[in-house]
Amino acid sequence: MTPRPYATVLITLTVLLCTTNGIVKLRRQDTLGKTKLIKEAKFSNISLPSSNGTARNSYMGVSLLLVGDYALYRNFVDIAGDEDGGLRYATEYLTAIFEQVRAIYDDMEFSFGKLHLQLAGTFVAIRPADCPLLQPDDQAPIEMDGNITLEDLDGDDEGSLLQQYKGPEALSKIFGWKKRHEDLLPVHDHTMLLTKLDLLSWSGSDSSQGMAPLAALCKGGESSSVVEDVGAMATAIIAAHELGHNLGASHDHPNLTEECHQHHTFLMAPSVSVKVDDARFFNVRRLSPCSRSDVEEYLSRPEAFCVRKKSRRRVSAPNPLTDSFPGERWSASLQCQLAFGKGYGLCTKPEYKDLGGDPCRRVWCKDRQQDWDGPCETLPFFPALDGTQCGMNRWCQKGHCIDNAKKMLACKDLNADLCRKYSKSKLRHYCNAKDFSEICCLTCHKAKKEISLER
Repeated sequence: MTPRPYATVLITLTVLLCTTNGIVKLRRQDTLGKTKLIKEAKFSNISLPSSNGTARNSYMGVSLLLVGDYALYRNFVDIAGDEDGGLRYATEYLTAIFEQVRAIYDDMEFSFGKLHLQLAGTFVAIRPADCPLLQPDDQAPIEMDGNITLEDLDGDDEGSLLQQYKGPEALSKIFGWKKRHEDLLPVHDHTMLLTKLDLLSWSGSDSSQGMAPLAALCKGGESSSVVEDVGAMATAIIAAHELGHNLGASHDHPNLTEECHQHHTFLMAPSVSVKVDDARFFNVRRLSPCSRSDVEEYLSRPEAFCVRKKSRRRVSAPNPLTDSFPGERWSASLQCQLAFGKGYGLCTKPEYKDLGGDPCRRVWCKDRQQDWDGPCETLPFFPALDGTQCGMNRWCQKGHCIDNAKKMLACKDLNADLCRKYSKSKLRHYCNAKDFSEICCLTCHKAKKEISLER
């Protein structure tokens, strides 16, 4: 996350209307190459748009289009084992990254209130010809800097790619790709491209893992970012950081006030804290006062017009009982594959389990092709995605392993007489067994809470 100084397509359109249980569905299907973009809007009899002058609610929001490049797609083909599975995995992963970024911004408070993120759609390049980064230069006329020379990735007929790509060139390619396909793509405020290629900085360093123009939201092609997919939550933090740049936030650095110094490792710091037992660990999901002020100042300008939205429906607040969390679909084992590749899974060795004090603050992975007694691996910064299971009826939320609110709604004792007859000392042992804890869910939950309070 390095500071950036610069602030034949086949189209088919199908409209289908159907009603089920009082709900009207409007579906639009567009085709780019062999990839379909499907946008579905659902209206009930209370939310169906009308022309009777119903008052609209005003709110601040940003709609995102998540794009997966060809390298990302091929990585998921390898994990899934076939192309159809690779496309499904890639699409679900883009949605998961959006959900995690949205959760991070949902916790932020600005002078205008909340900034609501919405998913406009996803696009996965399943052919090199569809990939924004593989477009020929003569189709990408937008220049970001007079000193930049655009170069194509080398590739053969099988689609093999160079493993590195210059970040500024990647942004320029995205700008051109958006301009050429703006009539086809869903209406959105910001385009975010995820790639498995190693992004290079202006100087050619491979330390850069994301790039975005500063204060460029609502400015057409420049309202874009490119994010190196390093794996799950680490990728989501990079994505949230780059979106912050586009919203107007510069990097935290020593020349700012002490509360905005980069050593506090807030979201807009050039690097994150690798320590999980430090209060600064939680700052990575927050904006420093200076960054928050930057965002508020830019979004108050006329050029940030696209964030000022109106809706006939009230924008709902986050609800852990109904919201979807990325870790619910992407288990800790799958997160290991995202970071290290096929063949990896969650490390189950006891000596790694409680390193850092909370299993949600660092995911430890194991290469399953190696001997069991071999070491486990992790990334410098690798917390679990929100919603990841961290124990029986428990999940990760914001770096904490807590009771799973959804699971607790259905938690009850299937045989209350059986569950009541055991002492606390026996429950301490029996509740570790999956079958018993499912039969005596409520009793085990109460017992574990009492045990944790005694510690």
